Amino acid sequence: MTAATINTTATAGHVMNTYADGRNVNWSDTLVASVTGPTVTTRASRIENLPDDDVELYVYLWAWNGTTAPASTTTWTLGFVSVEDCSNVVSYIGGIRPLGSAAPLPVSVFGTVTTSFTQPALVSGTAAIGDVGVQYRASASGAASLANLNCPATPAAQSVKATGGRLLSIVATNNSSSTRWIKFWNTASASVTVGTTSAIAEIGIPPNQTINIQNEGGFSFASAITLAVTGGQGLTNNTAVTLGDVTGVIAFA
Repeated sequence: MTAATINTTATAGHVMNTYADGRNVNWSDTLVASVTGPTVTTRASRIENLPDDDVELYVYLWAWNGTTAPASTTTWTLGFVSVEDCSNVVSYIGGIRPLGSAAPLPVSVFGTVTTSFTQPALVSGTAAIGDVGVQYRASASGAASLANLNCPATPAAQSVKATGGRLLSIVATNNSSSTRWIKFWNTASASVTVGTTSAIAEIGIPPNQTINIQNEGGFSFASAITLAVTGGQGLTNNTAVTLGDVTGVIAFA
């Protein structure tokens, strides 16, 4: 048995709110009165196992008036009593939301919401905002730039780009009967002394052959793009060549 302390039925009367949700039963009550807010109070609750539908059940109704016996003229009027048969199946079809702390009502607050958004300032045309393609932003057209490959008799540093950039492709032809070497520096040409300043890489071109090196993403040069043609292998080699031994074109960005 579950005990529940309820309000007295004195004065204007008494209201009891009973609701069931699955196998949960709750009792709430309040006095009949006009108030500014809900006054229903949850008095008791119980979780019950429902009996099988072939078990005989009995309903007892009685009135208890404490230590004082009711007067012989006391009348107890029942407005509605309902007993229903149901199977012992845990299911939820619908429910009634009670008042009080057992199931408080949701609260919605309505008001004016002000949202501000500032469009970020766009920088110059080199900004790759939302870019998913391979484009070379170093120039206004978004395309690569071209430079001729120089080959003087005395190896000399050739400036392809004085600032950082990307080396995209080299097409070069060796017109001599000996291998020629293209050396690369990530340094401005004014600071490169061929034969002393060590190159970062070199490519050999076999005699009377053409090389074609392509890289869509480009080879990164953080400071500058500088190159030179020599007649020997080695990052500090400066073996002389014949004027025009190597000719070609360079694409960069």
